[in-house]
Amino acid sequence: MIYTTVTAVQAVLGAGVPFTGDPAAELVVDAANAYVTRKRAANGYADVDPPDTAELADVRHGAALYAMALWRERQSTETFASFDELGGAVEVGGSWPQIKRLLGIPRGHVDTPMSYAEARRRRRAILFPPVTP
Repeated sequence: MIYTTVTAVQAVLGAGVPFTGDPAAELVVDAANAYVTRKRAANGYADVDPPDTAELADVRHGAALYAMALWRERQSTETFASFDELGGAVEVGGSWPQIKRLLGIPRGHVDTPMSYAEARRRRRAILFPPVTP
């Protein structure tokens, strides 16, 4: 499944960042597409059948952001390089929560509601445990 392309990642990075001509650009885009396909399939989405192109704009954008994060983190041990004055401070979060939200992972699961009789039985078992001599 194709969720993002080199052109889309270049658009997210901006025109001033040399991405399109780099040999690692295709590797980053392929890795992002493979990750998004695997995670969305694991979460039960039906849009992962190749060779279709993703129709959902939020998923395409999330995949491009993920590829951008992979690109910015290359040659880094933890996260993308920063020239902030507080170089020792660790960035918490970053864009990862936004990427997960756009990709729809992990998908929320709703438990099947239990019947009134089952809820009452469980409540009694908690409030009045069986007495063993």
